[in-house]
Amino acid sequence: MISNRTNASSTKLISLKKLRFLSESISIFHNPITKRTMHFFRNHQRLNLSAYPGLEVHACEFSKDNYSGSLFEEHNISKPDFIAKYVQSRKSEFIAGRYCAQMALSHLGIQGVEVKKLTDQSPQWPAGLAGSISHCGNYAISAVADKKKYAFIGIDCETIISCATRQEIRNIVINIDELELITEKIADLNLATTLALSIKESFFKAIFPATKLHVDFDDIDIVDISSDQNYFQINCTQRITDIINRQTFRVHYFQVNATTICTLLAA
Repeated sequence: MISNRTNASSTKLISLKKLRFLSESISIFHNPITKRTMHFFRNHQRLNLSAYPGLEVHACEFSKDNYSGSLFEEHNISKPDFIAKYVQSRKSEFIAGRYCAQMALSHLGIQGVEVKKLTDQSPQWPAGLAGSISHCGNYAISAVADKKKYAFIGIDCETIISCATRQEIRNIVINIDELELITEKIADLNLATTLALSIKESFFKAIFPATKLHVDFDDIDIVDISSDQNYFQINCTQRITDIINRQTFRVHYFQVNATTICTLLAA
């Protein structure tokens, strides 16, 4: 996780275009339907992203109030011992994220493989694969692909921050040049700051599994925005470039719902 990360609180979202290549809603019920399953998981989607051929991205909404430990067995998801110490909301987030990862893996032809949690808190993907998981509020999402196609994958969803939170974190997350660049296209300062936070979090999640690097917000510069194609261009500092042999990345963004955005890096 990026240093000095602050949890976001919600505010109203202004206009933000959805990715043009977001599509294909599919049934979530790959196991016998139970009333509990129907009430916990909602609106599972397989996202067809034309900009990322070969990348499986799956998302769902879920109800924390309808969580039950039996959901693990019903969906053939291994229930790790450490989850016993989690509160119900955290258990809900965990299984929803692993459910999305399971669906992504199944569309890559991989069945019955557990996505374990490493000691550094990152997911352990099957050999030859890269991936990422995120959750926010009642929304979870996962992206997975063959490492030969995408060596770096990072996905992050965030609740749009409030004015108070923006004031608190603005000098940590985003510099003046970045803020001016973003607000040329996105006037809402809360949204602009949330996007900056999420973009940099997606970058961290993309490079950490391969490098174990901990980065700061100022290790990443937002240098360009395409509001037509919904992506930001970012550059990383020389110390990171020297390790990953790449400086520039594109990070796509899209709207999940009225209060939530998501960013995705796959390269």
